[in-house]
This record gives sequence, structure tokens and C-alpha cells, in this order.
Amino acid sequence: MAFLAAAGVIAATVSGVVAIPKASAAPCPDVQVFFGRGTDEPPGLGQVGDVFVQNLRDRTGRDIAASGVNYPAHQDIAPGVSDLTAQLNSFAGRCPNSRIVVGGYSLGAAVANQVLNSSLAPGVDDRIAAVALFGNASRLLNVPVTPGPEFAGRFIDMCNPGDPICSGGPFAPSHLQLAYVAGGGVNAAVDFTISKL
Repeated sequence: MAFLAAAGVIAATVSGVVAIPKASAAPCPDVQVFFGRGTDEPPGLGQVGDVFVQNLRDRTGRDIAASGVNYPAHQDIAPGVSDLTAQLNSFAGRCPNSRIVVGGYSLGAAVANQVLNSSLAPGVDDRIAAVALFGNASRLLNVPVTPGPEFAGRFIDMCNPGDPICSGGPFAPSHLQLAYVAGGGVNAAVDFTISKL
């Protein structure tokens, strides 16, 4: 019997009729986080994004997926704006029951601001439960500093005292990722985000 089954597989392979299973779309998580990393951080979520997402997972116990914004993370935010817009529109259409969180650190926060003030597909803004920004570089780039008015009550903009990027302060170390992680900014944003989920 095993010989016949093996012969059938070989025959099907030789004749080119082997059925290949169709790829299925990734399952939809309870919550999807999209996070823009800061200037010159390697691809992924960045240090602040990694800690933010891990704390959300640890504290909620929910199925939380995360995706970094795919862009060079060096001065020009246009590629990041394009990528994040496409990711949000695609995910919202594919996973209508999942909650969405948008976040960003430094240049990544400016990317998020620009996206949330531009053209998302109809209804996508209603799907975004929370926006968490850290050391927002929007002021330096002359782009909107906060998400559009439709996000009122759903966003938190963390700026460490003295951070020269987001507050015009003189103290550069207060902008570093570690200052937001160790200084409590990430925990405050996680508290806020959980309250919106």
C-alpha cells in the first residue's frame, strides 16, 4: 500500500499535476501596531518601538502583531509616509475586526503625523484605537505636529523635558531612546494605549 502511495506521488510529480496548497493570508491579530523607528535606527520597530510593543503584549495578554515602517529613516519622510499609508489601508481592508495602534519615535513620529493628516482610505481613521508618539520631530520638518482632529482623545505625544527635537530644549541626551524607555515615557504611552483598546 505504501508503495502504491509513493508511486502515485512520483507519477503525479513527473506528470506535473501535483497540487500546491494555496498560501493563506496571515491570521488577523487582536491588535496590530505600526511603528516608525527613529533616524538611522536599523530596520524594524527601533528601540522605543520594541519596548512599547513588548510592554503592550506583556500587560494585555492579547494577540498583538507589529510591523515597522519600511523607509530609510534618514531625513526624508516621504518614503515612510508612502509605506505606512499603504500598510494601514491594506491591513484595515484585510482585518476589519482588528484594532490598530500607530506609533513612532523621532523621525518615525513625524512619519505617523504626516500619514494621519493625509489621505487614508475611507473609514481607516475610525479603526485606529490609539496613536503613541515619542520625541516627535515634526516641528523640525514643518509638518503637522499632531494628528488630525479626528484623532482627538486617541493620541499621546510624549516629549521629555529638555528634548531639543520636540520641545526646543537644550539637552540632547533627553531625546535618546533610553531616555524615553527608562524615563517612563514608554510606560505612560502603554497605559494610555491600553485604555483605548
